[in-house]
Amino acid sequence: GRYVEASLKQDADADEDDEEDLDESFVCLQLLKLARNADFADESGRKQMLSLLNSMLCSVQSPDELVEPSIRALAVAHQSEAEYIQRIHDIIAEVSDYDAESEDVDAHDAAFRQLRIVSVVGVVLEHTKRNLEDPQIASLSDTILPAFASADAVVREAAVICLGKYALLGLNAAMEFRPLLLGMVNNVEEETSIRAQALLAMSDLAMLWPVMLEETDAMDMATCQMNKVSLPELLASFLDNAQGPMVVIAAEICCKLMLMGRIQDNTTLAKLVVTYFDPLFSSRIEAQKASGGDQEGEEEENLAKDVAAASQKQLEADTDDATAVGSPIRLQQMLSLFFNAFVTLRGGEQMGNSTTEVLRLVSEQWKAGGAATESSRRSRRAKVADKIALDKVVSFVANSSGCYGDVALETCQYIIDESAKPGGLAGDVIKDLAKSLSGMSVEKEFIDLPLLRECGGDVENILEETGAGNKTLAK
Repeated sequence: GRYVEASLKQDADADEDDEEDLDESFVCLQLLKLARNADFADESGRKQMLSLLNSMLCSVQSPDELVEPSIRALAVAHQSEAEYIQRIHDIIAEVSDYDAESEDVDAHDAAFRQLRIVSVVGVVLEHTKRNLEDPQIASLSDTILPAFASADAVVREAAVICLGKYALLGLNAAMEFRPLLLGMVNNVEEETSIRAQALLAMSDLAMLWPVMLEETDAMDMATCQMNKVSLPELLASFLDNAQGPMVVIAAEICCKLMLMGRIQDNTTLAKLVVTYFDPLFSSRIEAQKASGGDQEGEEEENLAKDVAAASQKQLEADTDDATAVGSPIRLQQMLSLFFNAFVTLRGGEQMGNSTTEVLRLVSEQWKAGGAATESSRRSRRAKVADKIALDKVVSFVANSSGCYGDVALETCQYIIDESAKPGGLAGDVIKDLAKSLSGMSVEKEFIDLPLLRECGGDVENILEETGAGNKTLAK
């Protein structure tokens, strides 16, 4: 009790030593964890504990880190879950009533109290054994939704996380709040962290119920009109156009949904392969985050400096940065495990069939990178180092999938088709692809072996005609 009272006085006693306050909070936190294993057979002690916990959760002066352990201790101290949930409702009502009746509450204090309510509800939803058929649990949505209209971004973000937990308790709730979450994801004027949390909430729902991937009406906050939106379309849009952490989170979600079999799309798989082999992906994301994500009209030379600075910053990144959701380092680590797991679970055929799409995406990046490096007058060595190694990518797809014949045939067909177009393929692109073909061992029982030999002959002719490779490479 003494440590609880001390923690409640931390903000009131401004002259207290900060280190002493931290020590008291730490001790209180450990005692609350121990309380979950306490014997509450003594009614007097149990009531005293309930009174202390109630005071902590109703007070805005109690530290945020004590909210979750207090609620979990509160659950253990009650004799039934029904009494515990009712106590939670009483705490929420007391905090809300204080907002309404106090004459001295300013906007900041009101937002803090709203945040406290959402935090309490979030912990309850995370640990409850009940579902939305229980009226006490179902009514908690009434305490979450008002936080969406808060002017405080921290409160809105907490509300999105809390609503995601609420929707996980039942399909009907998930369907009801799907338009709201998708509208939040699609709102370009919203804070990136809030959009990211809404996207993560939708991915959790999609892993439980495939129907969450279907198209639905969602409010476009920019035009205030209802538009048809689906989660796969938003993910594809982020992978193509998003900047900063949104593209990283979208890629992580695609990995999870593809492993679950929720998304079966060669283009998405190809984008993940290209992301994994892009040597400047992590540095580019960090540079975008540092510049606020808005590089329209910015000089390419300045962008190159930002990328170089971000690369150096990455070398100094600590472990926490590497494991945080939205970290490009974390994504690279995840992708290094994803491809083998995907082939093991889903077979190598889809991986092999993504070859053409992989080549198209890499070639587009080569063209874009060439224009950027020429405008910024960067050295040829830097230009080559910044590009994705085509031979490594194709070899990786072939080795990962085990479908050497299919990958070789798609690669040959790609060279033939693209070379026939106006402008054709660059010589260095053809040379890299030919290197990857020369290192493949196609199985003799490959069903399309005659067609592969015919396409291989055409590729030899293209190499000789364009001068992209010598006769040895052509053979």
